[in-house]
Amino acid sequence: MKIDGDYRSGNCDTLKFVTARLPIAQQWVPVDRLAGEGDSERGRYPAVQAWLGRVRATPGYTGMVPS
Repeated sequence: MKIDGDYRSGNCDTLKFVTARLPIAQQWVPVDRLAGEGDSERGRYPAVQAWLGRVRATPGYTGMVPS
């Protein structure tokens, strides 16, 4: 099973916990959802995209960085 996952996401932690208990092989593919990577349907949500653009345009904005 191929899984695209953003390691900064709490949902990804939940998915890793659940899939670790499945008796099938897994391939994790790290992606950055905020950068538009992965198989995401964000394009279907223009209001969310507009809001994200306003957030990025905020003076002093710093994007999420891996820890």
